[in-house]
Amino acid sequence: MRLFLLALLAFAPSSAFAHCHFQYQVIGPGGIFYQLDMAPFRFLGVLPGGTPTQLGPVVARTEKQQLEIYHTVNVDLTATDLTGSVSCPTVSLNLDGPPVCTDDGAGGLPVCTPTFTITQTGANAYSCVSSCAASPQPHNPAANFNLPNAPAPPVTAVSPHAAMAGDPPDAIEIRGSGFVGASLAQWNGSPLPTVFIDATTLLALVPANLLASVGTNGVTVLNPGGASSQMAFAVLSSSATAGAPGAAPAPTIRVRPNPWKPTSGVPAVTFDSMPAGSSVKVFSMAARLVKTLDASSGTALWDLTNSEGQAVASGYYFYLVTSSGGSVHGRLALIR
Repeated sequence: MRLFLLALLAFAPSSAFAHCHFQYQVIGPGGIFYQLDMAPFRFLGVLPGGTPTQLGPVVARTEKQQLEIYHTVNVDLTATDLTGSVSCPTVSLNLDGPPVCTDDGAGGLPVCTPTFTITQTGANAYSCVSSCAASPQPHNPAANFNLPNAPAPPVTAVSPHAAMAGDPPDAIEIRGSGFVGASLAQWNGSPLPTVFIDATTLLALVPANLLASVGTNGVTVLNPGGASSQMAFAVLSSSATAGAPGAAPAPTIRVRPNPWKPTSGVPAVTFDSMPAGSSVKVFSMAARLVKTLDASSGTALWDLTNSEGQAVASGYYFYLVTSSGGSVHGRLALIR
């Protein structure tokens, strides 16, 4: 199992939105799952060195992310061994300073490096201390929790529920109830990159290597309180008919060009034929939010950059369109 720790803050004082190098630290027993929320960003991870049934030694890890945030943000972390949970005290960061970090992080003074330290206090019970031991705002609250579990969720549908062997990576929509932010989709018991949409819908990203071999696979959802019953996902041979069960339904929006290439003759990807008031989110294959697009008019343009204005690399991306009428997702390819 892998762990994520997220890294240090740096801001441009002259811009309302600023590039931020963010550093986050999680300390706790190996095998603990955690969810970090810093609106509008969410990160899921697992501390390495243990399993939910046999926690390992205490470890500390970090990961750096460059985000686009400003003003004051609250950083929250929830950890679980899939039986008991703990919510850590909130760390509030005033990113406008003083002091304020440089825009690119070079030589900038970190506003603070939030750290969450998780301690097991009993069977399936934990305490957590949040600290921010850097200028300008030390923060050191402590709290003890033994929160109720999120019960194992029922899963009622997976769409699509089949693919062809050798297909490129794809997204599957999982329907059910009782999903929470820490819900994790699984493929034959192994975690998939998961996007939480709401309490009834998850989006799971399936890499191409899982679609290489013909066979029937089990899709489940893991909540802090346990795993759902299994739904079948079939990988079919090339001799199967094109209308095989589970083929993705035709989308109700247009995305063009798809794939995008330099020879497409346009500098952006257009999303249109959407209901007014829609929103478009673009995700990487690792389920990281790349960019959110305003589609309130029913049309949106993606200029092929992330939320920091940096050009994204070639590869597959997934889009999620939400409106008052529901959600639609699909796959988008960029070939630079």
